[in-house]
Amino acid sequence: MPENPEYLSAALRSILWPLLSDTGFRRHGERLFLRLREPFVDAIGVQLSLYGSGDFFVHFSVRMLANPLLDVDAWRVGKRLSDNRDGGDDRDWNASDARRAELAVSSVRSACEERLLEWLDSIVTPADYVFELASDAQRFAENLSGLEAAVAFAEAGRRQRAWWICNEILRQFEAVPAESEEDRLTEQFCRQFIEADEREQQALAFQSPEAFAPELLEALAASDGSTAEAADPEALLQGWRQRNIDRLGLSA
Repeated sequence: MPENPEYLSAALRSILWPLLSDTGFRRHGERLFLRLREPFVDAIGVQLSLYGSGDFFVHFSVRMLANPLLDVDAWRVGKRLSDNRDGGDDRDWNASDARRAELAVSSVRSACEERLLEWLDSIVTPADYVFELASDAQRFAENLSGLEAAVAFAEAGRRQRAWWICNEILRQFEAVPAESEEDRLTEQFCRQFIEADEREQQALAFQSPEAFAPELLEALAASDGSTAEAADPEALLQGWRQRNIDRLGLSA
């Protein structure tokens, strides 16, 4: 039976949306729900099968709010379900007609109430997020070497680790120049973070010059022409957070 996306959309609006609305989510299109839970953005998204069967999947995931490249359609910390078998429902989720859609979305709601929302809420701190990144054995190195990991470490108070990740990314782009727009933006944001860190170090150095070697003071003074858009990493992160809040319509 051919699928009709309207069956699924109608069931989501009448069955799932009341629960998600009560728990702080906002609709972001027909099948994506976002929740601001600083320092995170939670997402629950519904994806129809590409094969026209009416089957659908549910993605529930967490993203760092301060990631300047935050993409609501991609995630590294999350899970995907196509049924609620763990909750005792043996049916695959299918929305090929109105009745199937209602039964399937009721099952999705049960899964959310029983464990999905609890799993999202279990990620409380940036350190929890870093742990989830590191828990993916297949993508361990990739997950801990990108801009998102740098942001997570910075938010967890591990600024030195964030600096090293950004510095390594810039070294890679020196060897192989950025070609895609995403790569160019990654390079730009890493540079901004390092420059913001240098500005913070500069401010600290001139507040307590006796604590710094003369060579470092000289180098910091010479770097005063930095193009950083913020005086320190925290201000930069706050700017990135607010940009995403505004872009995604998550303001209170």
